[in-house]
Amino acid sequence: MSLRALPVLLLLSLTIVGGENLVRNGSLNKGRDGQPAHWSPLDGLTAKWVEADQGHCLQFDTSVQQKDKKLLKETGKAPATRSQGNQYATVGAHEGCWAFCWPIDLSPDDRYFVLEVDVRGPKGEALVLLRGFQKITAEMAGQNESFFQVPHPGGSAYSEQFGPDDQRRTSREGDYLMVHRDTLHCRLDGSGKWQHFTRGIDLHRNPAYAKIQRLWLKPYAYWPLGIYEFDNLKLRRATAEEVEALGVKRKKPTSVK
Repeated sequence: MSLRALPVLLLLSLTIVGGENLVRNGSLNKGRDGQPAHWSPLDGLTAKWVEADQGHCLQFDTSVQQKDKKLLKETGKAPATRSQGNQYATVGAHEGCWAFCWPIDLSPDDRYFVLEVDVRGPKGEALVLLRGFQKITAEMAGQNESFFQVPHPGGSAYSEQFGPDDQRRTSREGDYLMVHRDTLHCRLDGSGKWQHFTRGIDLHRNPAYAKIQRLWLKPYAYWPLGIYEFDNLKLRRATAEEVEALGVKRKKPTSVK
């Protein structure tokens, strides 16, 4: 955990009950060889693991040209010199930048959570996407079609709302089908300072809540173009009273020094 967040966390502890962070390495301080532990692999071009203040964070650059990302994917090597081009030919204008946390398995009685993050970047909006999934059984296989991706090498495939054509297929046993979506909207003031965002989550707002077996978080940035940084991602179990006090919508951000 970054030391800069301590004053905010101490303040929150006066009114909000603490709990275990379900996001493995949510502080981003564990890792090696340019990759944070328990997160999806970063390409080192659009998404990096970098030093920040007293620790590390995720850094996304949405101004990278799409052709440079494509070259990296095809050859395994980033261009020696980044291409310059039209702003609408960038990753930020199309797919954006992201990373996936390690999957979080739920208990049958899980319902209330608090989601938190520190973000800094250009004036605009960054997102933390929370997605819920149901595991596909043998009986369910083939009944759904989606874009299935494998965020963690050797792990399960998860459905997504969009993706390249080669990821589109029918579901298979062992896949995870998306059945829940929540978003923490982080509206940045462009000051260059870290801002802390919080919101409550009530899974029962989704009529299909009983199907949700697994969650993950996806910090995401796209537009305006620039450098976005995410740190101290936290998802913890909470009480109904905490979620009601926070509201299920985005809470007004707090500046973090």
